[in-house]
Formats: sequence, C-alpha cells, structure tokens
Amino acid sequence: MPRQMRTRTVTAAHVRAYLGKAEEYLAAASSELKDGRSIAATSLAIHAAINAADAVTGVRLGMRAVLSVTQAEHRRGP
Repeated sequence: MPRQMRTRTVTAAHVRAYLGKAEEYLAAASSELKDGRSIAATSLAIHAAINAADAVTGVRLGMRAVLSVTQAEHRRGP
C-alpha cells in the first residue's frame, strides 16, 4: 500500500532560504565541474534542484513534501 505523502507548511522566509541554498549549491556545482570534479558537481547539482523545487512548491502551494526514509529502507538501498 502506498504511503500518504507528508507535507510541511512553507512561508515566504522559507522560500527565500530555499532559493538562497539552491543558488549556493548551483554555484558550488559549477565550480566543481569547472575543476573537473564531476561526481561532486553532480551531488551539489542534485541538492540545488531539490532546494529549487522546494522554493517553487512553496511559492505555488504554500507547502513542500517531507520524505522520511526508515532505517529498514535505508539499509535495503536501491
């Protein structure tokens, strides 16, 4: 049975914070990529995208998804 999606309320201050994080992660990803560290750049770009998505959903819906991974799911892996 699918789990119900949990959400958290997002304020304008949260949106600004998510956007700031997204921009910082993106700048760091670009720097790492320029220096030939593609694995680090990829991880940072993923974090940039997650924070950007939280900012967009916060503005559009006033909330964001809250994902929780249980220890069993974490141990199981992909």
